[in-house]
Amino acid sequence: MRDRNPARMNISRSTGNIWGSEFTPNFHPQRPMFHNNEAVPFRLTPNLQMLLGPIALEGIFSAAMLVVAKALTEPDGGTKLEQQFSIFIRDEITFHLTASHRPNLPTAQLRECVTANAASVMNRAKALAISGVAENLPANQSVLDLVAKAVDPRKLAQMEPLWMAYL
Repeated sequence: MRDRNPARMNISRSTGNIWGSEFTPNFHPQRPMFHNNEAVPFRLTPNLQMLLGPIALEGIFSAAMLVVAKALTEPDGGTKLEQQFSIFIRDEITFHLTASHRPNLPTAQLRECVTANAASVMNRAKALAISGVAENLPANQSVLDLVAKAVDPRKLAQMEPLWMAYL
């Protein structure tokens, strides 16, 4: 996602739910492929870390991410999810090309881009769902590694200046 500025995040006072109001995918500049050019895999600023606390961050939060990733990549549900993603990805690619004043892709090339993007999303989900059982690591080690990258002050310092006030 691009333009993930704090002004576009909403927090419900009654439930504590957090949602974004204007999330749009970030595409590679030359081709319509999803692209994350940020230093962190997702945003976990020190304020959010303090809000969650160390027990929730390394316990409930990371375990919940692992469970969701496993549920999304189950053998029977994974192909259905990839097909559902394909519908939305096709619309996003078409909108991106139209908004950037580029011609639409031929049907075969569009289908190829949609398939590649859907596979990329599923591969990311599968990477989160990998358990560390074989190497005597915690089951949610892959998520913990991403959390460690997301909270690293060096990586957060590489983010765009709009986020610096919230660090």
